Amino acid sequence: MTKLFNRIAIVGTLACMVLGLPGCSQCQEPPPVDPTQFQGNEALDQQVGQVITIRGTLERSKIPRVNGVLISEGHIPSDDLFNHQVECTGQLHRFVIYPQDPDGPFIAQLSPGVYYELVDHGDEPIIVKAIE
Repeated sequence: MTKLFNRIAIVGTLACMVLGLPGCSQCQEPPPVDPTQFQGNEALDQQVGQVITIRGTLERSKIPRVNGVLISEGHIPSDDLFNHQVECTGQLHRFVIYPQDPDGPFIAQLSPGVYYELVDHGDEPIIVKAIE
């Protein structure tokens, strides 16, 4: 999901640059932000880019999470795993959502901040399984 948003943002920015659209929100600099608002989790930051396994309760929310790490719902093999202990293996990815211009794109489920998610590692998909 994050990759899709990044691709859309890149295409939008390139289109604005090529077409020279004045006042386009994609071409404007993001508003200044307080850098302390976007400090991540030091322990997770050290694992970014690596294949990791996390264990915890799979939280049922608009974007499922285990210990605060986002898990794409498409990788969850069964609804029966929600609110149960699971083990998830995948590559850890970090991304930041900055406050948006009121006229800019909006991501309804996530407020500005630092987020971590498990993503596929090459040809290896995320693995989510119950802990017995």
